[in-house]
Amino acid sequence: MHRNHNADIISMPLSHLQRASPAFRRFLFEGKASDLHPKRAITLPESSAVSSVVEVLAKHEIGCVPLTKPASGEIVGVISERDILGAAAEHDLTQKMILASTLMSKPAQTLPAYASIARVLYFMVAGGYRHIPLTGTLLKSTAGEGKAPVRGIGLVSIKNVASYLYRCLGSKISGATTPTSDDIGEDLFELFSSSVKSLTPCKPLTIHESSSVQETVALMVSHNTGSVVILGDNGSVSGIFTERDLIARVLAKGAATGSVPVAEAMTARPHTLTEESTLSLALGLFAEGKYRHLPIVDHEERLVGVLSVKDFIKALTEEVLRELGAT
Repeated sequence: MHRNHNADIISMPLSHLQRASPAFRRFLFEGKASDLHPKRAITLPESSAVSSVVEVLAKHEIGCVPLTKPASGEIVGVISERDILGAAAEHDLTQKMILASTLMSKPAQTLPAYASIARVLYFMVAGGYRHIPLTGTLLKSTAGEGKAPVRGIGLVSIKNVASYLYRCLGSKISGATTPTSDDIGEDLFELFSSSVKSLTPCKPLTIHESSSVQETVALMVSHNTGSVVILGDNGSVSGIFTERDLIARVLAKGAATGSVPVAEAMTARPHTLTEESTLSLALGLFAEGKYRHLPIVDHEERLVGVLSVKDFIKALTEEVLRELGAT
Protein backbone atom coordinates (compact mmCIF):
# COMPACT_ATOMS: atom_id res chain seq x y z
CA MET A 1 0.00 0.00 0.00
CA HIS A 2 1.47 3.34 -1.08
CA ARG A 3 1.36 6.25 1.30
CA ASN A 4 -0.12 9.49 -0.02
CA HIS A 5 2.52 12.10 0.79
CA ASN A 6 0.38 14.88 -0.71
CA ALA A 7 -2.31 14.11 1.82
CA ASP A 8 0.26 14.48 4.61
CA ILE A 9 1.26 17.91 3.29
CA ILE A 10 -2.34 19.06 2.94
CA SER A 11 -3.19 17.95 6.49
CA MET A 12 -0.29 19.85 8.06
CA PRO A 13 -1.64 22.64 10.29
CA LEU A 14 -1.02 26.19 9.14
CA SER A 15 1.09 28.50 11.27
CA HIS A 16 -0.29 31.70 12.77
CA LEU A 17 1.51 33.67 10.05
CA GLN A 18 0.06 31.53 7.24
CA ARG A 19 -3.48 31.83 8.58
CA ALA A 20 -3.15 35.60 8.93
CA SER A 21 -1.58 36.01 5.49
CA PRO A 22 -4.87 36.65 3.61
CA ALA A 23 -5.52 39.64 5.86
CA PHE A 24 -2.05 41.07 5.21
CA ARG A 25 -2.53 40.44 1.51
CA ARG A 26 -5.70 42.51 1.50
CA PHE A 27 -4.17 45.41 3.41
CA LEU A 28 -0.99 45.45 1.31
CA PHE A 29 -2.55 45.05 -2.14
CA GLU A 30 -5.57 47.30 -1.59
CA GLY A 31 -3.58 50.04 0.10
CA LYS A 32 -1.70 52.57 -2.00
CA ALA A 33 1.68 54.12 -1.32
CA SER A 34 -0.09 57.44 -0.79
CA ASP A 35 -1.95 55.83 2.16
CA LEU A 36 1.33 55.52 4.03
CA HIS A 37 1.24 59.21 5.02
CA PRO A 38 4.47 60.03 3.17
CA LYS A 39 6.55 62.93 4.39
CA ARG A 40 7.52 65.67 2.01
CA ALA A 41 10.98 64.76 0.72
CA ILE A 42 13.66 67.30 1.56
CA THR A 43 16.01 67.39 -1.41
CA LEU A 44 19.45 68.82 -2.01
CA PRO A 45 21.38 69.54 -5.22
CA GLU A 46 23.66 66.74 -6.35
CA SER A 47 26.62 69.07 -5.86
CA SER A 48 25.99 69.27 -2.09
CA ALA A 49 28.61 68.24 0.45
CA VAL A 50 28.06 65.35 2.83
CA SER A 51 28.14 67.88 5.68
CA SER A 52 25.01 69.52 4.23
CA VAL A 53 23.26 66.17 4.10
CA VAL A 54 24.20 65.47 7.72
CA GLU A 55 22.75 68.84 8.74
CA VAL A 56 19.44 68.10 7.00
CA LEU A 57 19.19 64.54 8.36
CA ALA A 58 19.80 65.73 11.92
CA LYS A 59 17.56 68.78 11.78
CA HIS A 60 14.54 66.97 10.35
CA GLU A 61 15.14 63.54 11.94
CA ILE A 62 14.82 61.76 8.62
CA GLY A 63 16.63 58.78 7.16
CA CYS A 64 17.61 59.90 3.68
CA VAL A 65 17.87 62.84 1.29
CA PRO A 66 17.17 62.60 -2.46
CA LEU A 67 19.73 64.46 -4.56
CA THR A 68 18.45 66.33 -7.59
CA LYS A 69 19.59 68.12 -10.71
CA PRO A 70 19.33 71.87 -9.98
CA ALA A 71 17.73 72.79 -13.30
CA SER A 72 15.09 70.08 -13.66
CA GLY A 73 14.59 68.84 -10.11
CA GLU A 74 15.04 65.28 -11.38
CA ILE A 75 16.14 62.80 -8.70
CA VAL A 76 19.57 61.44 -9.58
CA GLY A 77 20.23 59.45 -6.42
CA VAL A 78 19.52 59.05 -2.72
CA ILE A 79 21.95 59.38 0.17
CA SER A 80 20.93 57.68 3.40
CA GLU A 81 22.05 57.26 6.98
CA ARG A 82 23.67 53.97 5.96
CA ASP A 83 25.74 55.78 3.31
CA ILE A 84 26.88 58.30 5.93
CA LEU A 85 27.76 55.45 8.31
CA GLY A 86 30.00 53.87 5.68
CA ALA A 87 31.72 57.18 4.94
CA ALA A 88 32.32 57.82 8.65
CA ALA A 89 34.07 54.46 8.92
CA GLU A 90 36.58 55.48 6.24
CA HIS A 91 36.98 59.24 6.66
CA ASP A 92 37.09 61.94 9.30
CA LEU A 93 34.07 63.84 8.02
CA THR A 94 35.00 66.87 10.14
CA GLN A 95 38.23 67.29 8.18
CA LYS A 96 37.48 66.08 4.67
CA MET A 97 35.14 67.68 2.15
CA ILE A 98 33.21 64.88 0.42
CA LEU A 99 30.54 65.35 -2.23
CA ALA A 100 27.25 63.62 -1.44
CA SER A 101 26.99 62.43 -5.03
CA THR A 102 30.02 60.18 -4.52
CA LEU A 103 28.17 58.25 -1.80
CA MET A 104 24.61 58.22 -3.10
CA SER A 105 22.73 55.13 -4.27
CA LYS A 106 21.99 55.49 -7.96
CA PRO A 107 19.90 55.31 -9.93
CA ALA A 108 17.32 56.17 -7.30
CA GLN A 109 14.46 53.71 -6.94
CA THR A 110 11.20 55.66 -7.07
CA LEU A 111 7.58 54.61 -7.25
CA PRO A 112 4.38 56.46 -8.17
CA ALA A 113 2.08 57.41 -5.32
CA TYR A 114 -0.60 55.06 -6.70
CA ALA A 115 1.66 51.96 -6.41
CA SER A 116 0.37 49.29 -4.04
CA ILE A 117 1.87 49.06 -0.56
CA ALA A 118 2.81 45.49 -1.46
CA ARG A 119 4.98 46.86 -4.26
CA VAL A 120 6.62 49.36 -1.89
CA LEU A 121 7.37 46.58 0.57
CA TYR A 122 8.74 44.37 -2.20
CA PHE A 123 11.38 46.92 -3.13
CA MET A 124 12.25 47.60 0.50
CA VAL A 125 12.76 43.94 1.38
CA ALA A 126 13.91 42.37 -1.89
CA GLY A 127 15.76 45.40 -3.23
CA GLY A 128 17.30 46.43 0.05
CA TYR A 129 15.88 49.99 -0.07
CA ARG A 130 15.01 51.45 3.31
CA HIS A 131 13.38 54.56 1.88
CA ILE A 132 11.40 55.00 -1.32
CA PRO A 133 10.77 58.42 -2.90
CA LEU A 134 7.21 58.67 -4.25
CA THR A 135 6.49 60.75 -7.33
CA GLY A 136 3.23 62.58 -7.91
CA THR A 137 2.35 62.62 -4.21
CA LEU A 138 -0.30 65.03 -2.93
CA LEU A 139 1.38 66.94 -0.13
CA LYS A 140 0.33 69.75 2.15
CA SER A 141 1.03 73.11 0.60
CA THR A 142 3.84 75.15 2.12
CA ALA A 143 1.81 78.30 1.44
CA GLY A 144 -0.21 77.90 4.62
CA GLU A 145 -3.47 76.54 6.02
CA GLY A 146 -6.42 76.19 3.70
CA LYS A 147 -4.28 75.95 0.58
CA ALA A 148 -4.84 73.11 -1.85
CA PRO A 149 -2.38 70.17 -1.74
CA VAL A 150 0.40 70.25 -4.28
CA ARG A 151 2.02 67.38 -6.12
CA GLY A 152 5.62 66.73 -5.15
CA ILE A 153 8.07 64.10 -4.00
CA GLY A 154 7.02 62.11 -0.97
CA LEU A 155 9.20 59.78 1.08
CA VAL A 156 8.23 56.55 2.83
CA SER A 157 10.16 54.13 5.03
CA ILE A 158 9.50 50.73 6.55
CA LYS A 159 8.20 52.54 9.65
CA ASN A 160 5.43 54.00 7.49
CA VAL A 161 4.40 50.44 6.62
CA ALA A 162 4.37 49.50 10.32
CA SER A 163 2.22 52.53 11.14
CA TYR A 164 -0.17 51.72 8.29
CA LEU A 165 -0.65 48.13 9.47
CA TYR A 166 -1.22 49.36 13.02
CA ARG A 167 -3.88 51.80 11.83
CA CYS A 168 -5.59 49.12 9.75
CA LEU A 169 -5.42 46.32 12.30
CA GLY A 170 -6.01 48.44 15.37
CA SER A 171 -8.77 46.87 17.42
CA LYS A 172 -8.39 43.48 15.74
CA ILE A 173 -5.07 42.86 17.46
CA SER A 174 -5.54 44.81 20.68
CA GLY A 175 -8.59 42.95 21.97
CA ALA A 176 -10.74 46.08 21.75
CA THR A 177 -13.20 44.03 19.72
CA THR A 178 -14.09 40.38 20.11
CA PRO A 179 -12.74 38.30 17.21
CA THR A 180 -15.29 36.04 15.55
CA SER A 181 -14.75 32.72 13.80
CA ASP A 182 -15.88 34.15 10.45
CA ASP A 183 -13.65 37.19 10.66
CA ILE A 184 -9.99 37.63 9.76
CA GLY A 185 -9.77 39.26 13.16
CA GLU A 186 -9.57 35.85 14.84
CA ASP A 187 -6.43 34.81 12.96
CA LEU A 188 -4.87 38.24 13.42
CA PHE A 189 -5.66 38.27 17.13
CA GLU A 190 -4.08 34.85 17.63
CA LEU A 191 -0.99 35.89 15.68
CA PHE A 192 -0.45 39.16 17.54
CA SER A 193 -1.09 37.49 20.88
CA SER A 194 1.94 35.28 20.29
CA SER A 195 5.38 36.25 21.59
CA VAL A 196 8.18 38.05 19.79
CA LYS A 197 10.24 34.93 20.41
CA SER A 198 8.16 33.23 17.70
CA LEU A 199 9.84 35.48 15.11
CA THR A 200 13.34 34.42 16.21
CA PRO A 201 14.92 37.87 16.77
CA CYS A 202 18.40 38.40 15.32
CA LYS A 203 21.51 37.65 17.35
CA PRO A 204 22.52 40.95 18.95
CA LEU A 205 25.63 42.87 17.96
CA THR A 206 27.20 44.32 21.10
CA ILE A 207 30.10 46.48 22.23
CA HIS A 208 31.24 47.71 25.65
CA GLU A 209 30.30 51.22 26.74
CA SER A 210 33.98 52.15 27.11
CA SER A 211 34.46 51.89 23.31
CA SER A 212 34.69 54.91 21.05
CA VAL A 213 32.16 55.88 18.42
CA GLN A 214 34.82 55.14 15.81
CA GLU A 215 35.17 51.54 17.03
CA THR A 216 31.40 51.17 17.15
CA VAL A 217 30.93 52.51 13.63
CA ALA A 218 33.58 50.12 12.29
CA LEU A 219 31.74 47.20 13.93
CA MET A 220 28.41 48.29 12.43
CA VAL A 221 29.86 48.63 8.94
CA SER A 222 31.60 45.23 9.12
CA HIS A 223 28.28 43.58 10.03
CA ASN A 224 26.14 45.77 7.72
CA THR A 225 23.77 46.73 10.49
CA GLY A 226 22.19 49.95 11.68
CA SER A 227 22.45 49.42 15.43
CA VAL A 228 24.69 48.10 18.20
CA VAL A 229 23.58 47.31 21.73
CA ILE A 230 25.89 48.89 24.32
CA LEU A 231 26.72 46.76 27.36
CA GLY A 232 27.91 47.81 30.81
CA ASP A 233 30.47 46.07 33.01
CA ASN A 234 27.95 43.53 34.28
CA GLY A 235 26.79 42.62 30.77
CA SER A 236 23.45 44.41 31.12
CA VAL A 237 22.00 46.66 28.42
CA SER A 238 23.36 50.15 28.96
CA GLY A 239 22.15 51.72 25.71
CA ILE A 240 21.79 51.38 21.98
CA PHE A 241 23.73 53.21 19.28
CA THR A 242 22.22 53.71 15.85
CA GLU A 243 22.99 55.49 12.60
CA ARG A 244 20.70 58.29 13.75
CA ASP A 245 22.71 58.71 16.96
CA LEU A 246 25.89 58.96 14.88
CA ILE A 247 24.44 61.71 12.74
CA ALA A 248 22.58 63.74 15.36
CA ARG A 249 24.90 63.39 18.35
CA VAL A 250 28.31 63.21 16.72
CA LEU A 251 28.60 64.34 13.09
CA ALA A 252 26.05 67.17 13.23
CA LYS A 253 27.98 68.62 16.17
CA GLY A 254 31.24 68.54 14.23
CA ALA A 255 32.85 65.93 16.48
CA ALA A 256 35.37 63.37 15.24
CA THR A 257 34.21 59.79 15.82
CA GLY A 258 37.51 58.80 17.44
CA SER A 259 37.20 61.45 20.13
CA VAL A 260 33.71 60.59 21.39
CA PRO A 261 32.99 57.65 23.76
CA VAL A 262 29.99 55.71 22.55
CA ALA A 263 28.48 56.05 26.03
CA GLU A 264 28.14 59.80 25.39
CA ALA A 265 26.42 59.38 22.01
CA MET A 266 24.20 56.33 22.59
CA THR A 267 20.53 56.34 23.48
CA ALA A 268 20.72 55.39 27.14
CA ARG A 269 18.26 53.01 28.80
CA PRO A 270 16.49 52.02 25.58
CA HIS A 271 13.04 50.50 25.58
CA THR A 272 13.35 46.71 25.69
CA LEU A 273 10.97 43.81 25.23
CA THR A 274 11.05 40.43 26.92
CA GLU A 275 10.97 37.22 24.93
CA GLU A 276 7.34 36.79 25.96
CA SER A 277 6.20 40.28 24.93
CA THR A 278 3.44 40.10 22.34
CA LEU A 279 3.73 40.96 18.68
CA SER A 280 0.91 43.44 19.27
CA LEU A 281 3.08 45.37 21.72
CA ALA A 282 6.05 45.30 19.34
CA LEU A 283 3.98 46.62 16.42
CA GLY A 284 2.60 49.41 18.59
CA LEU A 285 6.10 50.50 19.62
CA PHE A 286 7.41 50.43 16.06
CA ALA A 287 4.36 52.29 14.75
CA GLU A 288 3.89 54.96 17.40
CA GLY A 289 7.34 55.32 18.96
CA LYS A 290 10.64 56.42 17.49
CA TYR A 291 11.92 52.85 17.61
CA ARG A 292 13.53 51.04 14.70
CA HIS A 293 15.41 48.49 16.83
CA LEU A 294 14.21 46.88 20.08
CA PRO A 295 16.59 44.85 22.29
CA ILE A 296 15.02 41.60 23.52
CA VAL A 297 15.88 40.43 27.04
CA ASP A 298 15.03 37.42 29.18
CA HIS A 299 13.42 37.60 32.61
CA GLU A 300 16.80 38.29 34.19
CA GLU A 301 17.34 41.28 31.88
CA ARG A 302 20.04 39.47 29.90
CA LEU A 303 20.22 40.42 26.24
CA VAL A 304 19.09 37.59 23.94
CA GLY A 305 18.31 39.31 20.63
CA VAL A 306 17.36 42.43 18.69
CA LEU A 307 14.18 42.94 16.70
CA SER A 308 14.31 45.52 13.90
CA VAL A 309 11.21 47.02 12.33
CA LYS A 310 12.32 45.76 8.92
CA ASP A 311 12.76 42.16 10.07
CA PHE A 312 9.48 42.38 11.98
CA ILE A 313 7.44 43.54 8.98
CA LYS A 314 9.25 41.12 6.66
CA ALA A 315 8.33 38.18 8.92
CA LEU A 316 4.68 39.23 9.19
CA THR A 317 4.27 39.58 5.45
CA GLU A 318 6.54 36.77 4.24
CA GLU A 319 3.73 34.93 2.46
CA VAL A 320 2.79 38.05 0.50
CA LEU A 321 6.43 38.75 -0.31
CA ARG A 322 6.86 35.17 -1.49
CA GLU A 323 3.91 35.67 -3.81
CA LEU A 324 5.65 38.74 -5.27
CA GLY A 325 8.83 36.76 -5.75
CA ALA A 326 10.70 38.58 -3.01
CA THR A 327 11.63 35.53 -0.98
